[in-house]
Amino acid sequence: MISTQRSVFHGKLALTDSGFKGIDANIRHEAIRTPSGPCPFGQEGLELFESSLKLLTESGELPSGYGVTLDELDGDVFDEQEEIIIGKNRNSFPIALPSQIWKPRTELWAQGLYVMSSILSVLS
Repeated sequence: MISTQRSVFHGKLALTDSGFKGIDANIRHEAIRTPSGPCPFGQEGLELFESSLKLLTESGELPSGYGVTLDELDGDVFDEQEEIIIGKNRNSFPIALPSQIWKPRTELWAQGLYVMSSILSVLS
């Protein structure tokens, strides 16, 4: 019987004794380049974004509608595991998302997106 014990190393998933070498083994395309467009704000808007984001992060408040507030979390707990579908067979593999790493990143992303969206809606 093939073992399905999972281990994590260097941010990649591996299945022991299964011949599965990691998530990269199932990626068959070149990485997508990040757009190198200009800042969507202009200098004045960028300064407003930076100061607004600083105020929001220092306050510790989280915007609703981005899945990060206690009311929006499933059971008021940050989900520390998600499933990723890989390959033609559509196999599902769990990916660990330790809350001490991903929760602060998720909250900062939500705060930044909220500030950016707010500024862009006023400027347009």
